[in-house]
Amino acid sequence: MKFQLSKIYFLIILSFIVILPQSICGLGVKNVSFTDSANKKQIIIAFTEDIAHRNYEGFIKINPRVSFSTELKKSSIVLYGDFSYRTEYTVEILEGITSKSGNLKTVKSFHKVVINDLNPEIKYTD
Repeated sequence: MKFQLSKIYFLIILSFIVILPQSICGLGVKNVSFTDSANKKQIIIAFTEDIAHRNYEGFIKINPRVSFSTELKKSSIVLYGDFSYRTEYTVEILEGITSKSGNLKTVKSFHKVVINDLNPEIKYTD
């Protein structure tokens, strides 16, 4: 009897260790990065889970200020804007971005993105 009770307590404690941190911390940000793809400057915010479909422009602030648009791509939000090279941006993610499951929301966080100069390259055409 004692062995069975301690086994049950162990399973209950283990389930709290696995489930609680995610529900306490909310929807997490994996990373924030910059790319310049096909001359479209973009900052990509990758989350730990897929994001619910809606407009998130009001949940994201960039300093220094730059006008931008957003596009949702599964577990990422892509910001398109006229970002400048040799500039460090602070991306502020506000509370309220929701996971697709609806169970998790972001908490307020700040992320630095440094946009370095483009590396020189040569492209040959036919």
